[in-house]
Amino acid sequence: MKKKSSSKLSILIEREYMVRVKKKSFIVTTLLVPILIAAIFFIVIYVSMSSLSDERVAVIDETGLYSDVLADNEYYTFVPSSEPLEAYTNRAKLEEEGLSAVLYIKDTLMNNPNGWSLYSYKKLPDGIVRYINDAFTERLKEQRIAQYDIEGLPEIIDDVETTISVPTYQWDAKGEEAKSSGTLAGVIGMILSGIILAFMSNYSGQVMSGVLEEKKNRIMEVIVSTVRPIEMMIAKMVGVFLVGLTQVAIWLIFAGIIFVVGSLVAVGGVYDLSALSQLDPAQMGGLAGGMSMDSVTEMQSSLEVLQS
Repeated sequence: MKKKSSSKLSILIEREYMVRVKKKSFIVTTLLVPILIAAIFFIVIYVSMSSLSDERVAVIDETGLYSDVLADNEYYTFVPSSEPLEAYTNRAKLEEEGLSAVLYIKDTLMNNPNGWSLYSYKKLPDGIVRYINDAFTERLKEQRIAQYDIEGLPEIIDDVETTISVPTYQWDAKGEEAKSSGTLAGVIGMILSGIILAFMSNYSGQVMSGVLEEKKNRIMEVIVSTVRPIEMMIAKMVGVFLVGLTQVAIWLIFAGIIFVVGSLVAVGGVYDLSALSQLDPAQMGGLAGGMSMDSVTEMQSSLEVLQS
């Protein structure tokens, strides 16, 4: 009798599973979610890469003090200009000279921190704005330090401003240490909490909708006449659980493909976590759209934890 009951249960589980995986809603959501994730992933990559696009900026310096502040690099080129600002209000002139923006400096920044402006006909990437701000912030800092006329003061300030980060390790049951990251743990915790909440609301809703649908179609009366209600409920829960596992397995496969393809596009084929964690912070900052060094260091620490 017990064997017959287990046979009925397996049949019910199989039915619950097959009915749901054959639904159009299951197929659509299983395929649509990875597509949406891929779209978001590549949008983030595109925005990060666009912040490092090639830009040419004309620099009009009426003070004559800041000609050496902005150094060209592989992404940004700064062109000194002696023309008045009004000459560049013509959009055709900017496009003709291949310029993205005009940096106008009308007063010394020591006396007037608002004595400069950046003009353009398009929204500039955050990367170039951050680059200009950082360069002039450093020059203004040097000028203010020089006002004190104290020998060795720049070196003293640089030494005082040194930032350190304590490495964190976690002991396992055997007392062996492994690198840990509280930031990474917090992020993973939030992601998993969101996933669990979404799964609970989605798949518990599927169990309820299945019961209502069968009751409406009078299938419930036929099933209850052959099996116990508790077996029917177990079958529904197990069937929906297997449907969820199937969906998650498909999403993980898609996620792996998206990660490999995205890394090939974003960082030129570097998709090994150990390789990313060992890159120079300046290189990582460039790849990540001009992130601060503190953020890059934290990200590399998280990558080291993931690969350990």
